[in-house]
Amino acid sequence: METEVIHTGPANYFRGFEAVGGKLTLYKDRLHFVSHGIAINPEPHTIHLNEITGLEKKSAWGLIPNGIIVVNKSGKRDRFVVHKRDMWLEKIETLIKQNISYK
Repeated sequence: METEVIHTGPANYFRGFEAVGGKLTLYKDRLHFVSHGIAINPEPHTIHLNEITGLEKKSAWGLIPNGIIVVNKSGKRDRFVVHKRDMWLEKIETLIKQNISYK
């Protein structure tokens, strides 16, 4: 049930205090993170775009503009570190707007 890949790249996903290295992929309907496998909790993580209520920018150490916070309907805040953060945010926001207009 794979859909078209919009963008993919290396990322860190924060599970509590653990920064899990892996790959983040944006599909037309979801964000999907898969770890490299060397982690306390290496399970994949999926966020459906129709569950996202907000996107926020975060900077590592308050200086490096590489963080994204994804807020979902339940209030959960998923944190990622990515390369080219603004491009990721633009692609996610565009897909969310497209998905809303089709409903």
